[in-house]
Amino acid sequence: MPINALIARNKPELIRALKRPTLDYGNWGITRTIVPKTHFTMVNVYGKISHMNTYVNPTPIDEIAALLSANGSFEKKDDHYLFMMDGSTPIRFDYSDDEGTALLHTIDFTVDDERPIAVRERAARFVDLLIELDGLDLIFKRNPYFQEEVDALWRSCFVDDGIDLPTVSLKDALTSYDGDILIFAEPVHGHDDIYRTLVRTLRTGRYDWLALEMLPALFQPIIDDYFNASEDDDRCLANNAGLRMLRSYLECWDRMFEPPLNAKRPFFKLIQLCKQRGIRVAAINGEPHYTRTWVGHLQVWPFLMGAFNMIWARNIPAAGRGVLVGGKAHFAHHPGLRVQDFLRERFPNRRMGFLDLGWVV
Repeated sequence: MPINALIARNKPELIRALKRPTLDYGNWGITRTIVPKTHFTMVNVYGKISHMNTYVNPTPIDEIAALLSANGSFEKKDDHYLFMMDGSTPIRFDYSDDEGTALLHTIDFTVDDERPIAVRERAARFVDLLIELDGLDLIFKRNPYFQEEVDALWRSCFVDDGIDLPTVSLKDALTSYDGDILIFAEPVHGHDDIYRTLVRTLRTGRYDWLALEMLPALFQPIIDDYFNASEDDDRCLANNAGLRMLRSYLECWDRMFEPPLNAKRPFFKLIQLCKQRGIRVAAINGEPHYTRTWVGHLQVWPFLMGAFNMIWARNIPAAGRGVLVGGKAHFAHHPGLRVQDFLRERFPNRRMGFLDLGWVV
């Protein structure tokens, strides 16, 4: 049976089994279960779930108190609120002040007992209570790619092979490559010579688009507006807060380069180069808080890598010859769940090849 039909037949049962979010306990040294989940309910190494990690919503404390007050006391202390779950289990809610409104910032499960086993039990009971009260959305952020994770999990169970792609020499990439997608599978991010090779490739005029792992898809409208603007770059930056935010976001990737390149905003300069040469830029990655949440688990858990790769493949331009840039792991780990495997499903007739980066030390 084709894999898509297999997934379609079994997905309802799998989704029903996964409706209860599974807690992830950071580096507590506790056995973790990581499966697709509807909401982000991670407890960090300090026994907390924090808005700083974008796992909780900045919900007004008054709304949380109204939800929980029938299941324990909810009292304001000097600088926090304390919820006594079932009248005996303390959970601390720290908050930030927004023009007089107390907004949830951090949930602390370590009050009176910092033992990991106690934190685990307390956090799990709290999540169970929220499920019972239909209150998960009030506090925890939803996983925007739950369906992709479910699909990738099924594929990891039934698919163990993928397509093979040819290697393209740099000479051919610069002069004669007539495939549709040239892949820069970076063995390391922030390699100066790979960056210069990418710039050199784009300057040939042989490629219509550039797809970057470094750009979450939510930045696509900002990039498109920038490309359509007739103003010069200085005026665009002055008048467009979104473009300034994009440039600042890319600095986290810029820092991977060695000096002096890392101080020259190399990735934003790449976008500027593409605008000058009429090369479309495609933002292909998932939402930033999703990538931060799962990045440490990608190579270990096939369905997570598969979900990321599915997202990338979905955002690749459907026409023209282009260059795809991303970390090598996305093209090497878990056959059947790699970027090229999903691209082949989406574009059965498009030709792809890996640029030979064997010279990278």
